[in-house]
Amino acid sequence: RQYYMKIFSKIDIIHYNSTVAKKQFEKYLENKGAVIPVSHNNIWDNRKIRTYSDTLRLGYLSLAVESKGFDMLIEAMDHIVSEKKNNISLTIYGKCTIKRQYLIQKEKYQYTELKDVFDNIDCLIMPSIWYETFGLVVLEALSYGVPVIVTKNVGAKDLLQGEFGLVIEPTKEAIEEAILKMKDINERKILNYNIVNKFEIDKYMNINEQIEKLYYM
Repeated sequence: RQYYMKIFSKIDIIHYNSTVAKKQFEKYLENKGAVIPVSHNNIWDNRKIRTYSDTLRLGYLSLAVESKGFDMLIEAMDHIVSEKKNNISLTIYGKCTIKRQYLIQKEKYQYTELKDVFDNIDCLIMPSIWYETFGLVVLEALSYGVPVIVTKNVGAKDLLQGEFGLVIEPTKEAIEEAILKMKDINERKILNYNIVNKFEIDKYMNINEQIEKLYYM
């Protein structure tokens, strides 16, 4: 630990990919730094105004493990369905041993299939318990006009700005409340409209320019 602290002390500027990452590093460091989200060269403007039905189609595009909040998500969904709210589905891409009537299990997707993935969900949910320094899938969802639910532990929450999705506490109760809120068609329509008309997608398609400016601070 002392060895790495000494190395970090010799760094003038740190590029943090989120406020979550910055907050954790600043517990131990006093380096000057800036928060610039990360991106990749396949982020394009695929946004569109979407149509919604009474059924809320949630999408979970991560590992089905406790640290990612999957167990809490299942508990929340179980409780919602037990209250006779059956018009909610949860699609997961990848391995999962849990079986539920509301759970749609699909094979792990290829990046070329991303359009089909987002065309078949109304909302992305990323309920991580552990800290996620960013989460590119959140940016990908927004690039397709899809609203997002994330816990405050997900670094990509910085992208939502209170207009493009919901940022919640990493608890079963908060997940349940957010899902029920997103079940309202008007909520989805408002968030989708905001993403299409207010989300600055160009900024994330040209992230290199922001990173280059950091070197001249």
